[in-house]
Amino acid sequence: MKAKIISFIVFAGLWTQARVLNLSEEKFASYFSLESGSSFIKTSPFDENIASVNSYSSEYKVGLGGEFGFVYSTPYMAWRFSFEILKPAKLSEVEALADSSVQYKIDSDVTAVAPKVGFEVHLNRKPNYRFYLFGYYGSSNLTMTNTYSQVIAPHSDHVVELKGSSSETGGGIGFETAFVDTTAFIFEIGYRNLIFKDIKFSKDVVTFQGAKTAGDTLTNLSGENRNINFSGYTASIGFRFWL
Repeated sequence: MKAKIISFIVFAGLWTQARVLNLSEEKFASYFSLESGSSFIKTSPFDENIASVNSYSSEYKVGLGGEFGFVYSTPYMAWRFSFEILKPAKLSEVEALADSSVQYKIDSDVTAVAPKVGFEVHLNRKPNYRFYLFGYYGSSNLTMTNTYSQVIAPHSDHVVELKGSSSETGGGIGFETAFVDTTAFIFEIGYRNLIFKDIKFSKDVVTFQGAKTAGDTLTNLSGENRNINFSGYTASIGFRFWL
């Protein structure tokens, strides 16, 4: 009986010392989130190579990504410092078509990464939930690899490796609620503005438009700089771990 009483006292003490999450008072948290949304990328990483191609069997349709970082919160606003990875699903064996005739096939892999700084403005802050507006700025770096195979003459198979950089801005509205212990669940919807307008070859290669050297700018058939547009509406879910 005495042992049971001692055990009860010990566990009761641990229970009373356990910290209860209070979102109106928490200061610092780490977090991660996963994102999906619309995208304007479509066929822009690999289109306008030869004039005879007028359609493709597939394209980038959904934007995918993730983010991890830290939050420092005050009573009226919070600051976010994070690292973002945008990684649409890789495309494989996309057929470049001249009407119904396959001119070549493409494997395309696109990734953009960015350190970001952001802020949140608390709209309604309660102990167990809160709504907030958020905004951010980042500097994004693009890497892209297009592998062209089964290319018909007079061209030949080749691999194009590219890189670029661009500023990134965005914002939206978010909701955070207590989940388990000191962990909170977050849901955000927003809009991202991110367009790469100056994309360069990172390795020498002979392309459909002739020989290119590292540092040359990627252009379309008209000689204009080709754009890769990651802009679009986004929705993300994640978790914050308040310390």
